[in-house]
Amino acid sequence: MSRSAVCALALVSFVSGIGCISPAPPPETRFYAPPVADFPAAPADAANAVAVRLLPVRSAAQLREPMAWSSAGAERGQREYARWSERPSVYVERSLRAALLARGDLVRTESLDGARLAVELLQFEERRGGTAEAVVVLWASLSTPAGELLLDQPFEEVRALEGRSPTPESLALALGPALDRAVQRLLDAAASALADS
Repeated sequence: MSRSAVCALALVSFVSGIGCISPAPPPETRFYAPPVADFPAAPADAANAVAVRLLPVRSAAQLREPMAWSSAGAERGQREYARWSERPSVYVERSLRAALLARGDLVRTESLDGARLAVELLQFEERRGGTAEAVVVLWASLSTPAGELLLDQPFEEVRALEGRSPTPESLALALGPALDRAVQRLLDAAASALADS
């Protein structure tokens, strides 16, 4: 075999080898949303309903579009190719508005005369460990128009996820009901605190 044939064969082998070791294309980014709650409508009794001004929902820094996870310890991370279709704080605000609309004892207002309800989303994620769980933690602060603090506490809901490595879809499906339950518990506590004030 001639020297030029050997060089050509070596070049072809080198180029084809590079093609074999080049990385595969990245996985496709997928978007998810938790299921929307169907809150049953309560009988309207506007005369006895207490006005509540819902402040914009804030969220922890790690809760953006990428789906978040945390370990049983202190580690936190995000799923790079699994994302929420909106920021999780939008889902919380939407759930709060729908739940307030369905209640008979509380009514949402924009008036400065209503009690102020501030909600912060602390967790909306998968908790990894022995058993994978969907976790929602809301921190609620309710105060009178005069600034008297009536309620300042967390509301946590946890749902078990199937398997050791659950899918993003199973996480979304579990977080929806967990969020709705946390919101219901939060509003029940707010109604009770307002009734006692």
